Order: sequence, then structure tokens, then C-alpha cells
Amino acid sequence: MGKKLWVIILGVLLALSTIVGCTRTDNMQTSNAPAKNGDSKVIKVGIIGARTGPSATLGQYLDGAIAAFNKANDSGGVNGHTFEVIVRDDEANPTKSKELVKNLLYKEGVSVIIGPTNTSNALAIMPEIFKAQVPLIDPVATGTKIGEEAKKLAKDGKNYFFRTTTPDYAQADAIAHYVQKKKSQKLAILHDETAYGKGGMKEIEAALEKIKIKPVKEIGFPMSSSDLTPQVLEAKEAQADAIIVWALGHDQAQIAKAKQKLGITAPMIGSTAMQQTNFRELAGDAANGNISIWPSDHVRLKKEGDRPKRITDAYNVYKKYFPKGYSIDDGGSLMFAYDAAMIVINAVEKAGNDPVAIRDAIESVAHKNIASKDQLQYSPDNHEEWEGKDIGMIIVENHKLYELKE
Repeated sequence: MGKKLWVIILGVLLALSTIVGCTRTDNMQTSNAPAKNGDSKVIKVGIIGARTGPSATLGQYLDGAIAAFNKANDSGGVNGHTFEVIVRDDEANPTKSKELVKNLLYKEGVSVIIGPTNTSNALAIMPEIFKAQVPLIDPVATGTKIGEEAKKLAKDGKNYFFRTTTPDYAQADAIAHYVQKKKSQKLAILHDETAYGKGGMKEIEAALEKIKIKPVKEIGFPMSSSDLTPQVLEAKEAQADAIIVWALGHDQAQIAKAKQKLGITAPMIGSTAMQQTNFRELAGDAANGNISIWPSDHVRLKKEGDRPKRITDAYNVYKKYFPKGYSIDDGGSLMFAYDAAMIVINAVEKAGNDPVAIRDAIESVAHKNIASKDQLQYSPDNHEEWEGKDIGMIIVENHKLYELKE
């Protein structure tokens, strides 16, 4: 056999060896076993959400969590532990979110995940979270179905899902209480056709049924619509005396503009997404006078008083690390993200670097150093921070958000 032929054979064998090596590495990265860090003093935290794309304004709220972890590290960590934050952008794409979560769990070996920002994405990753037994804290996605799915996956075992934002059912109860007080009877519901919008519509229907009101019109539309005048016209023709909207800030702005153009005086009552910065930016003057819901005694301005110190302290931490970020007026969900990080920090102080022990501590610790409440206590039966009784109404006036007192 000639020397040239030996060189060719050797080259082929080396190439095959490289391919096999890559395949083995890939298989290790997508193993069904979480790549946990054991006794490592570095706590890996995954943060996932829409940092770009149509929901990017939601994803930027996650910076509140990053700031809290930065502060913890700069203060020397917790019981010898420091935090490594690994951020992933899922672009509000559920399929991408699922793949990124697998990467965080099985390659990076995170001990806890914060996010995602969209209800559809949270539902997509939930089975993987429970299979890996790594806690998930969501400070942005509000869909009621997320919590319901978590309880199904937990069955008689541990629930690995916690939430710091306002779930849709609590928002819907608050809105129903408000329209009952205002004696509105002919309600139109406009919603986007995502899991978020459809889920919100069902929650509003259920809340209104409790007070014996049936909507006169229910109208769906694609997310990120450029013009919603025809849908708003349907509500007008149904003689609605209030329009309830379940959609993100962009679409709520389109509805506000259409409402102004059609001369509709019936109030628009939106989900918390009305408070996204892009709602007021896109709606312009049409934003003013619209109503939404938000936890009482939180970020929103009180005309007769100041914000709670726990809010301003947390916001100052955020501004230290993100000086060009959101204003405090626009930073409501930043506080939910800050809460999520502080809950993790509290749990690590008690449990160290073990995901299951961190989950147990999140559930059992009385969390006192968060932004949104003087104290938060989860329980085995309740992994939500907010209920309807905690929620009040806010109004947009002169492009600012105020607590509505009526």
C-alpha cells in the first residue's frame, strides 16, 4: 500500500473520530439529567425572556433581577455563595424558549430559573422544569393556566413554579369588582389571540359571571395588529358602556387610538400590560383617561403621598446597574423581577446550592426584604404573590400612572 493511500486513510479516520466526539458532546449536553453544580459556591441562575422582538419591553423588566444579584455579589455574596447570572433571549417564541431552558438545565446546570415573559413560553417550558426539579420564579407572565399546569405536574409532589406578578384571575376579579361598582352592564371584551389573550378573556368571563353580567361582545384579533378600528367599531355598535382589553401594550395602544378616532366615550379597562411604556408612547394623547389594575401601595403614584421606601430602595439598586433603564414610573414589573431575585437570595441563605432545597426554602421562608410587600409568605397550596384583594385600579393622566381613588 502506497504512502499516499495511508495518508488518505489516516485523514478519513481522524475525520470520523472528530464527528463521533462532537456527537458524544452533544448527547451529553441534551442529557435528561440536569448538570447540577453540587457543592459549588457559585449559584448559577438562568434568566429567560423576550429581550428582543414584539415582547422586548417585557424582557427588559428582568433587569430588576439582574441588578439584585449584582448587588448581592458586590456585597460579598450570601454565606460564601456568589451568583452567576446566565441570560437567554427567547424572542417570545415558545419553541425557542423550550430549547434554551434545556440548555440552561442540562448544559449550564442552573439551580433556579427566573422568567419567562410570555404565558405561551411558560407553558412550553413547564414540563422540563418539573422533570429537572429546578424551581422557576416568573415575574412577568400572568396567565392563570401556568399555575394550573404547575399543579397538575406537581400532583401529590412538590410544585416547582412560583410567581411574583399578578395572575390573570386576580386581575379579572379586580376588574369585575370595579365595573360592578361603576354599574356597567354592557361590556365588550377585546383580546389578542395568543394564550395570554384567550386566557384573560376566559378569566374575565368567569369573574363577570360571578356578578351576573354576560358580555355583549367578545372580539379577538392577531397580536401586534397595525389597526384595530374595525374591532373597536364592533364594540361601539354593540353599545358597550365599557371596553375590557386583554392584550400587550402595542395592541392596547391601537385600541385606544381607534376609540378616540371613533369618538367612543365608554371607558377602556385594560390588563396590566396597559402600563408597558410602549402603550403611552404609541397611543399619545389617546392613552389618557384609560384605566388598568395594579397592586395597591406599589409603584404607581399617589397624588396625596409618596411611594413606599421599599420600592424606592429597590429602584435605586436597579438604577445603579442600569442607569439608562426605565424610569420609576415605568418600572412596575421591574419590582416583580427584583422580588424574584431576592426570593432566590433568601432561599440560598437557608438552603445553599441545591435546587430542591432552594425550592423548599422559597416555599417556607418569610420573605421580608422584597420590593412589593412588607412580607411575602408562600405555602404548599399557594405559590402566588397576589390575590384580587391586593389589587386596585390605576388611571393614565398626562402620560403618567396614578392610583385611582373613587
